[in-house]
Amino acid sequence: MSTVKTSKSNVAASLLELQSREDLAATAKALGLPVTAKTSKTALVSALVKAGDAGKAHFKMDLTISSKPEGGTRTTFFGCRSRNYVSGPGDGNQVWLTPANPVQGSPANPGE
Repeated sequence: MSTVKTSKSNVAASLLELQSREDLAATAKALGLPVTAKTSKTALVSALVKAGDAGKAHFKMDLTISSKPEGGTRTTFFGCRSRNYVSGPGDGNQVWLTPANPVQGSPANPGE
């Protein structure tokens, strides 16, 4: 039986850094993590990543790479999903669109 590949929770840190301190604080509170008015954004990101490592939070991130030539239609060439958990029947990280099979426009998220 093969092992399902998943990502470490710290892959979400760069995306978490893009969020506001207020949104991070609200998310941390919703997860039951300790938050005070003095909790820094850096500390909130760290706490959320640690929650992921402890299995208290699950991260799933989709990435697509596309291009739109001037006057043309957007073509999406690559799509992948990274997650720090296994879902469904063993779904972990997955590539769901490759350059060999580009699609016109922005593809819908693949089903779970």
